[in-house]
Amino acid sequence: MAEREMTVKVRSASIIGVQAHEVGVETHVISALRKFSLVGLPDGVVKEAKYRVRCAVENSGFSFPNGEVVVNLSPAALPKRGAGFDLAVALGVLGVSCSFDSEYAASFLMYGELALDGRLEPVPGALSVARLASRLGIRHVMLPAESACAAAHVGGVRIVVVDSLLEAAAVLRKECEPRLREARVVSGVKSSCDYSDVVGQQGVKRAMEVSAAGGHNLLMIGPPGSGKSMMARRLPSIMPEMSSQEILEVSEIYASHRNHQAHSTEELVRTRPFRSPHHSMSVASLLGGGSVPMPGEISLAHRGVLFLDEIVEIRREALEGLREPLEEKRVTISRVAHRITYPADFILVAAMNPCPCGKRGTYRGRRAQVSRCQCSPLAVQRYLSKISGPICDRIDLQVWVPAVPIDSLNGLPADDQTEEMRQRVSCAREVQRERYQEEGRLNIHMGTEDIRRHCVLDTNVEAPIRQAAEESRMSARAYTRLLKVARTIADLQGEKRILLQHVSEALAYRVHDVA
Repeated sequence: MAEREMTVKVRSASIIGVQAHEVGVETHVISALRKFSLVGLPDGVVKEAKYRVRCAVENSGFSFPNGEVVVNLSPAALPKRGAGFDLAVALGVLGVSCSFDSEYAASFLMYGELALDGRLEPVPGALSVARLASRLGIRHVMLPAESACAAAHVGGVRIVVVDSLLEAAAVLRKECEPRLREARVVSGVKSSCDYSDVVGQQGVKRAMEVSAAGGHNLLMIGPPGSGKSMMARRLPSIMPEMSSQEILEVSEIYASHRNHQAHSTEELVRTRPFRSPHHSMSVASLLGGGSVPMPGEISLAHRGVLFLDEIVEIRREALEGLREPLEEKRVTISRVAHRITYPADFILVAAMNPCPCGKRGTYRGRRAQVSRCQCSPLAVQRYLSKISGPICDRIDLQVWVPAVPIDSLNGLPADDQTEEMRQRVSCAREVQRERYQEEGRLNIHMGTEDIRRHCVLDTNVEAPIRQAAEESRMSARAYTRLLKVARTIADLQGEKRILLQHVSEALAYRVHDVA
């Protein structure tokens, strides 16, 4: 078939960081020597598409256009990575010689890798591409069948699955009915852990409940073996199940992380993430980055919990890098060519020993709490000061975790309060959802105007809290976070106004003498 003198444009996507960005694939044939050119800032994998596309087109029974085929990936300044452009480039080339309905073709976002014989191979990033189409209002997403499982959960789009270039061309030429992957309803799954294994520690459990209800950061200080790690791992069990929107957000991040490990299949993450990296991790592994930027632990903990055990042993530059993410709930990684922003809306739970030896405040038999620590006061102070003031300001709840007497571990029935705690947390979060009229927005996200509107204090409450703030030399940030914690405690108790008892409890978490 003789090719027509025209420019054919179809749509594809480029995945940068977590999100996909629309890319227009324009194809034009110039009467010149036979040549195939790809322009528009392609990486090495995209440049190699011209070999895959030429073989796939000819092996599918089509004739490749004579002359110079120029394919432009626009916008030109947007980096293009991966083999997902193969399908769009091949269909653009076929559009020069085949009669496609331009309006119908424009309703498709195409993403897939081609084998040399014209088959479509699974490709990573299908979930991000489907979410892009949903945001832009694009009706159809054309994907390889093996990559469409997770994408089918995105609402507002029709997932068209194809097995080969021949089938894809037939769909655009309306020679066959498109095969649709049915949309599925996705729901969250509860964490398998619960607090039935935790003996005592009622005060710490209460702090966990406040943390889960308002999204507040928590620091636990106590001797080894007091249950800090055990309680931290069970925090997701009292948080509500993830909504469908949160599931897609988290799954998109994990899909982006797997892409760098050469995984092409995508699975949905349906339980609240719990990340517990080793304290020897690098800055890039915690915050994200690398030669090819990828999400770090704080992004993999999005909508879940990031547990930093032995927080004082973490590299100082990595720990200080948490300042902005803890405030902004996102992290931006800058490179020469572009900047990538990853979401990082997580609850930070940290744990540390009270002193270098860890024996400060331990039990000895049946006697009262006796310190067996032989660390000097200067050594203890130097140890505790490894967490800087700005980081402490961003940790709303600071609780002491006492050692559990051995006698209390024998013969006690399991005290499982998990379901009751989860119900109270869910009710408090429902109050916040109605207050802010936004899904997933918690008290920790309150801005200045929200604090003025929702954290109004009575006269008999305002005076004590201001006096306590002045005596403890609280910063403005610590004071506003104290108000947010008090607002969460009031929500847990079903109170519309912040009472003195709520402020007193918030102060007990904020002003804690670990010495």
